[in-house]
Amino acid sequence: AAAAAAAAAAGAAHVTLTDRDLSASSASLSLNPALQGAVDVRRLAWGDAPSLAAALSAAGGRFEVVLAADVVYPQSTAALPALLETVRNATAPLGRALLLYVERDARVSEALGAGLRGFGGACGRVELGAKAALFELGGAGGGAGGGAQQRWPSSQLMSQASPPALPSAELPELPSLGPGLAFD
Repeated sequence: AAAAAAAAAAGAAHVTLTDRDLSASSASLSLNPALQGAVDVRRLAWGDAPSLAAALSAAGGRFEVVLAADVVYPQSTAALPALLETVRNATAPLGRALLLYVERDARVSEALGAGLRGFGGACGRVELGAKAALFELGGAGGGAGGGAQQRWPSSQLMSQASPPALPSAELPELPSLGPGLAFD
C-alpha cells in the first residue's frame, strides 16, 4: 500500500492499488483518511486476465504509470513472467512502468534480468544502493511505453544492458503523474 499512498500523496490523478489479498492493503490505507477516495483498491492476480480486465474497466483503460514496489521475492520467481505480462498489459502505450527491486537472491536477480531482456522494449535501471534498483520499462509496443516521448530517466534508457549507476544528485524530477496502478 506504500506505493499507492506515495503516488496519491504526490498528486496522481487517480491511483488503483492491486493485490491478490485486499485485506492488508485496505487496512493499511484506512490508516490514512486523507487518501480515501484517491485510491481505488482492486483484486489482481498476476497473469489473471479477468482480474486485470476488471481493474482496467474500473479505471477506464490502461494506466499511464504502473508502480510495482518490492514485489519480487525468492518464492515468487516462477511468477515473474506473469508479473511482467501483467505490467505490459496494464500500461498505456505511451505510459511507463516502474519496478522497484530489492535483491534477496542472485538466482532471482538472474531470472528477473532474463525476463526484462525478453520484455520487448527499453529498460532503464537506476541503482538505489548495493541491493536495490529502480527499473523503468518502456517501448514494448502495445503497453509499457512505445512512441517517441521523453521518458524518465531518459538518460538511463537502454536495450538489454545495465548502464552504470547514476549518483543520486543527477536524478531528474518526476513528471506529474496521471492515472496509475500500484502493485504492493
